[in-house]
This record gives sequence, structure tokens and C-alpha cells, in this order.
Amino acid sequence: MAAKKDAQSEKNGAAVAAGNIAASAGRVVKSAAGKAAHGAAGVASKAATSAAAKVSGAVKGAGKTEVTNSASVKPEKALTKVNKAEAKALKLQKKAAKKAAAQAKAAAKAEKKAASKATKADKPAKAAKADKPVKKAAATDDAVEIMTARLFFTAAFPTIQVLLDDDPKLHAKFAKTNKTIQFGAKNGKDLLCCTMKIKNGTITSEEGPADKPDLTLTFPSVEKMNALLKGGLAVPTIKGDVKLLTDFLPLLLGLKVMAKPNKDLKDDAEKRLKVKMSLYMITRALSKYNKLGDPDMVEFCMRQPERIYQFAVDDGDKKDAIACYLRVSQGKTKSGHGIYERRSPFVLFHFFSIDGALKVLGSECEFVEGVENGYVETIGSPEYACYLNDYMAIIQGMMM
Repeated sequence: MAAKKDAQSEKNGAAVAAGNIAASAGRVVKSAAGKAAHGAAGVASKAATSAAAKVSGAVKGAGKTEVTNSASVKPEKALTKVNKAEAKALKLQKKAAKKAAAQAKAAAKAEKKAASKATKADKPAKAAKADKPVKKAAATDDAVEIMTARLFFTAAFPTIQVLLDDDPKLHAKFAKTNKTIQFGAKNGKDLLCCTMKIKNGTITSEEGPADKPDLTLTFPSVEKMNALLKGGLAVPTIKGDVKLLTDFLPLLLGLKVMAKPNKDLKDDAEKRLKVKMSLYMITRALSKYNKLGDPDMVEFCMRQPERIYQFAVDDGDKKDAIACYLRVSQGKTKSGHGIYERRSPFVLFHFFSIDGALKVLGSECEFVEGVENGYVETIGSPEYACYLNDYMAIIQGMMM
């Protein structure tokens, strides 16, 4: 009877130990599953439940065997069975923990992959475009260079006529000339150029290639051509009449007077020439800037009825010695020399002297400062005077 009691006691102790092991296995598995993703946690929990069930079954089996064979089974054998159940529970615990860890790793990998796909999917088309600022900036720079070249062709080159008109020697030199010059630069696979025709002391310039040029000057790039026209150095490829080139170069180099610093102007005649050519070029360039399609300038011109922006410069006792204008009418523009007679100016830019005009046009002072110092006055709309002055500054920045 005492032996039976001892066996029963050991049996109960073994059952408790096995239960504790099963509970421990559940806690370990639960901990591992908690660190894993949600799906892995479910798998791990299921494994823990299965392990606990198997352990409980093993204990119950051991107990049943003990009850059935209580008269013949020794306490040592009961302990052996309990130890086996404990070992089996430990094995199941390790297996479940390993499985849970694998599931957690797989879940983490899947989550990372999903997050990567989501990140790629979240990049909209606009963001992709925004990722190309360099290309966009490069295209903008190219567009500015091309616009600058076209302004030189259509606004600066026609001012060569001022050189022919104001210099008797140059006028006499070209009085009987009838030649065609093509001037341009390579623009990728294309050619950006203009055709200048000199006929009996008159020069004209229009965009496009010449049919049969007597002289061609072609620069390797638009940027290099613009650099030369702004006063820098660049060498073109030259074909055709070399003598014509030697005659034409003084005219081309004469454009540089507009970019020449005021302090380097040699006499009053050159000062007067700079002011005259600069204002003629600026008014013509303002009109061409609109016609070439700059969006801001187009909008500025489109919203206006017929208006005249008049420029006039006094030279000593000679009032309005130099004058030119820009006419704007519902999006259309036209420039001209002299005083516009058919309508009073909407805005008059009146310079009191050549020197005062040089200070403003040569950027020695801001326009507002020029007004304060008595170099220039504006009569008319101050708001639109400021608008036009802003566009003048843009064009001067591009061409000088």
C-alpha cells in the first residue's frame, strides 16, 4: 500500500513537471511569435498548442499506464516515462521555437519586399520628372542661348546701319557694295543662322540660310557665337570672299561698342553712338522678344490696348536728339526710330543727357536711382514703366 502511494505521488509530481514544461514551451513559442509578423505569430501559436497537446497526451498516457499497472510497475519506471515525456516536450518546444523563428524571418523578408514595392509604386510621374533637374536646366540654358542668338540676328545686326549712317568713311566704303553674308552656328545637327545683305550702303538681316552667300561664318556652337557677339573671343569657320571678310569685320566689331564700359569710351561721338545703338537695339529686341514667343512678354503685350512706350535723349541743346519707341497693341508689337507722332506716349522715358543715359544703360546705377539722381524721368504710368524696365534688364542681361 505504501509502495502504491509512493508511485502515485511520483506520478503526480511527474505530471506537474510535464505540465510546467508544456507551459514553458508555450511561453517561449509565444515570445518568438510576438517578435515575428502577424502571420508568423499565428503559425507559432498553433505549434505551441500542438506541442502542449502532445505533452499533455504523453502525461496522460503515462498516468494511464501507471493506473493500469499500478500493482506491478515500479516507481523508477514511472519516473523514466515522465523523463521521456519531459524530453519529448522539450524537443517539441525547440522545434516550435525554430519554426516560429523561421516564420518570423520569412514574414520580415516579405514585409521588407512589400515595403520596397510600395515605395516604388508611390513614386508618381511628377516625381520622376522632378528627378531630372539637370536635363531640364540644360534645355532651359540651350533655349536661352538660342533666343539670345535670334535677338542678335533680328535686333542687334540691324543696328549696324547706325554705323554706316553715322560714319562717313564706312558709308563710302560700302556705297557700291552688293554682297550676301551668312552668319551662324551649329546647333546640334542643325544650323542656326541669318542672312545679311549689304546693298549700296544699306544692310538688312533676316533669319535663315542664304541661297548663294558670298561669305559664310559658322561657329562650332551657338554659345561660342554669342560669346563673340558679347565681346568675347571665338573663331568661326570661314568660307568665301576673304576681301569681303576684311571689310565686314569692322562692322561686326562695331557692335561691341554697346558692351564697352563707359570709362573706356574714347570721345563724345562714341558715347553718342553707344546710347543710340543701345536704345535702337533694346526697343527692337523688346518687340522681337514678344514675337519670338517669350510667355511672360506675350502675356504682358496681350493685355494692353494700343500704347506707345517712347524713349528720348537730349544732347546738349538738342532736345530728343536720339529717339525711338515701342508700339504695343493687343499682343502685337513694333519698334521704330524717332518720335511717334500719331499718339501721345503711354510712358515716356526721357533722359536729360547722353551721360545720364550712359549711366542707366551702362548699369552704373539702377533705373530708380537714375530717376532720383536726375538722369532720367518717366512720364505716364509708373507701374508699366517698371514692367517694361524689367524686360529691358532681362534683354540687356542676355545680350550684353
